[in-house]
Amino acid sequence: MKRAWWKFALGILLTFGAGTAFGVIGTIVVAQGAKKKMEDPKVGHALVPKHLDRKLNLTETQHDEVAEILESMIEEIVPIRNSTRKQLAGVVHTHGPKIREILEPEQEENYDQFLEKLARDWNVVLNVEPRPEQPAPEE
Repeated sequence: MKRAWWKFALGILLTFGAGTAFGVIGTIVVAQGAKKKMEDPKVGHALVPKHLDRKLNLTETQHDEVAEILESMIEEIVPIRNSTRKQLAGVVHTHGPKIREILEPEQEENYDQFLEKLARDWNVVLNVEPRPEQPAPEE
């Protein structure tokens, strides 16, 4: 009887654990795919008219005209967005070492992880100088 109970509990835990793991992995994959699609101007313009079609009930002619306007708009937005990302990376590069100076050595690892996530989210390279090596105090 006792043996059957722990097998049942283990089965439940494994089921929930596997469900959680697949849910997290699936969410990450879908989110990354959606992000890549929206960064492609051609795909982005194809998605927006569908949304507008539902909301505005566009005619075929209106749909084509809106698609052309949106394509032009997105072609102008993408360079601005990329430029802004580079500017943000420059600001982090300038101020990042100042933050690093006030951190304890054990806090730097978490700060580095934060910067890595920020770089992934912004799709940029963040170059923040490591803390200069301090000479060991003489005894």
